[in-house]
Amino acid sequence: MNLIPGKHVVVTDFDGGEGILVDLNTKKYFQLNETAMVVWKGLEQGKTVSEIAGDITSKYEVALDNATRSVERIVDNFQTYKLLSASWASSDCQTRDSHSGDLFTADLVFRLRA
Repeated sequence: MNLIPGKHVVVTDFDGGEGILVDLNTKKYFQLNETAMVVWKGLEQGKTVSEIAGDITSKYEVALDNATRSVERIVDNFQTYKLLSASWASSDCQTRDSHSGDLFTADLVFRLRA
């Protein structure tokens, strides 16, 4: 099972790589920073957590394990707000790591706007 963006979510990109997600079901919007947008776009393309983490390491100076944990946290946030749907195409069997000691993650949090 892969996670893909829900059909009820509309995305807008801004210059500089940031963006806004709008949940048409709840009428809430989410401001995403550049890295969170990389994650969202990767999910739109059907990429796995591992593939998206690889994209981040090629774009930013960050270790793969830190990027993977950060992508997992962002995906978890998307799931918390029900912004993703399940797709049964292929699966990415990643283990969630609860370690929160990397500084990279602090920059990846998106803000909820009601």
